Amino acid sequence: MATGFMKTINFLKVLTVVVLPLFLSGCVILPDEQESRGVKLSDAMQVSANGDRHDVGGRSSQDYFASTSETTTASAAVSSGSGGVMDATVSYDKAEYDWQMLADVSYSLPINSQFESLTHFTLTPVAIEDEHNCFGLYLGGADVQLKSGSLAGRATDRTWMLESGLTYRYYFNHSRTALSPYITASAGFTWFNWSYRSPVISDGETFHSDSLYGAEGTLAIGISTRRDYRVSAFAEAGIGGTVFAPVTVNGFDNDVFHDFGFVSFKAGIAVKF
Repeated sequence: MATGFMKTINFLKVLTVVVLPLFLSGCVILPDEQESRGVKLSDAMQVSANGDRHDVGGRSSQDYFASTSETTTASAAVSSGSGGVMDATVSYDKAEYDWQMLADVSYSLPINSQFESLTHFTLTPVAIEDEHNCFGLYLGGADVQLKSGSLAGRATDRTWMLESGLTYRYYFNHSRTALSPYITASAGFTWFNWSYRSPVISDGETFHSDSLYGAEGTLAIGISTRRDYRVSAFAEAGIGGTVFAPVTVNGFDNDVFHDFGFVSFKAGIAVKF
């Protein structure tokens, strides 16, 4: 018990060291409060869908502060110091084998939403696991499909998301069994981006694209193959929800992309070091 507790404490320390530079560099984007320009997003999208060139009005962005952030990429190398040819299995009694990296693809079906589907590609480069617990930091993106014929579908193209957050798993049995069932939960930030099919003009400013900050959370059940192997596979099915900010980055009042729930299906691999 004490050993497991110390491993968790050590992981949280390392996680702090990894996450803090990401926040400071802008790699993890936190939603800040945007100021409205007094124009509904639906009006802007209607103009884009119709190909109109008239000004929808509103306040200029020169009236309030707008900030941008640059995304940087961080990489880390971890060596186990074992030397020679690696064994096919790992030992959960040795701290150097606690670390792992996960990669997965998931497919989400939104409920009562402008979204038709989302295909997520996720990497969890920072994760630690013991017999029953796994904590991780994930980074990823999603290809977004909007419902055909909807206002958003007619007004936009090149829709995509960036995602980042924390994930946790609890395994019901030990690592040496053929299959390990588990429950998992995750929570994080989203950044939804789109391009307008036709430029939108507001108070003399022309916009070719826009975006929304948001937050997401999921709860799922899953199963993993032999976790004491260096490479294992896993699959999940779950439910979740996404919420969006009331104002877009460019200041349009968001009356188009409402909060929604979804069901999701995921498959991936885990590589232990």
